[in-house]
Amino acid sequence: TVEERLASLKNPTAVDELFAVQAILGLAWTNSGPAVRAMALDFAGVVTTTAISASPYPELLDIVTHIIERGQQSGEFDSEHAPAFVASTIGGLLGGITMFWLATRRGKLDRAMHDGLALLIGGLAAPKARRKS
Repeated sequence: TVEERLASLKNPTAVDELFAVQAILGLAWTNSGPAVRAMALDFAGVVTTTAISASPYPELLDIVTHIIERGQQSGEFDSEHAPAFVASTIGGLLGGITMFWLATRRGKLDRAMHDGLALLIGGLAAPKARRKS
């Protein structure tokens, strides 16, 4: 489980924990069979067309929210955004990357998820531009 994987990390930072969650999700989807992928794509269509507001994976959202909270408390992340918002953003990012991969099978899912998470964590703006905003 995600909790067991996180518990096995030695003195992880919040960033380490987020990349561990991402790696678990990437591996699970990469190893999924065609029927599971088809069901996920179908589910994604249902979610986007019926405007479901609750997370389909509330436990995972809670785990990521707590990682963000710990990262903010330690000073690893800024506290500008609510942890639940950041966790939801990460979920949307990884979910979107996963749906694209499930539909196209282009590239390596784990690499795309890692790169997306790294971009979100590091930010897109150059350091000078970040200070201006």
